[in-house]
Amino acid sequence: MKVVQRSWESFKSTQAESTTVGLAVFKRFLRRYPAFLQLFPFRDQPLETLFLNAKVRLHCKLFADTISRTVGSLGDSVAVKASLRELGARHCDQYKVRSGHYAAMGSALLEVLEHNLGESWDEETKTAWEETWAYITKQMQKGAGSRDVSQRGVLQS
Repeated sequence: MKVVQRSWESFKSTQAESTTVGLAVFKRFLRRYPAFLQLFPFRDQPLETLFLNAKVRLHCKLFADTISRTVGSLGDSVAVKASLRELGARHCDQYKVRSGHYAAMGSALLEVLEHNLGESWDEETKTAWEETWAYITKQMQKGAGSRDVSQRGVLQS
């Protein structure tokens, strides 16, 4: 937990603001997985100008702020679980997010962290982040699974 919190703070300190943090992750995510752009309400924005769009930039900021809150609250499992489960339910309902999407986002996040942390990205940090992302994913998927999806199709785990 401390390794994740320390490395997240270090990463954030290299960025100008939380929007920049989120943009770094979303650029990696959507450049690696461009088909996933269809999940977002800004899906019609051309990829070339996507990251100049105010809605996209706001979404990136919200993503970074959510990661910051989650990482900062890792010691309070009750609050973190509740928050992540609600977030997972919303993402299932509104955006049809499925398990493969979490894996792709986690991959992008870890790649950005590795790139930005340089020598600070060691095996301990990598393992801690992999475990943290697995926990985040598990809680969000539990939230998604708590919804009655019978009218929207089957949720794939």
